[in-house]
Amino acid sequence: MKKLLFAIALMTLTVLAADAQQRKGRKDLSPDKMAERITEKMTEELSLNEAQQREVYDLNLQTTKERTEAMQESKEARQKMLKKMKADQEKHDQDLAEILTPDQMEKWKEYRKASMERMRDRREKDHRRQKEGL
Repeated sequence: MKKLLFAIALMTLTVLAADAQQRKGRKDLSPDKMAERITEKMTEELSLNEAQQREVYDLNLQTTKERTEAMQESKEARQKMLKKMKADQEKHDQDLAEILTPDQMEKWKEYRKASMERMRDRREKDHRRQKEGL
């Protein structure tokens, strides 16, 4: 049971990683550009004077740099975790192949593939509901 849960967790993380890569297609802005955009928007909405604009820009720049760093660190940690989980899954599959017959192993792979598809379908359905506001 624990092995099944681990396999399902690994599949979920793999699917989430693929989804994150698709979202990455958006234009990445530098911290300077992000701070500039935020400051411009705040200037329009709040009628900031020049002194306020400079201070707000400096604060926005500091914040966007910190957030960019944190996101990069998080991304690296996530990649490291996914790499370890993939290695663990490969080891698990090798160990499992020593226990199961070739026919059982094939059935297990088919079951796992179907399970991943069901999870993907469920996630896409939930995503559509969120977009529709249900």
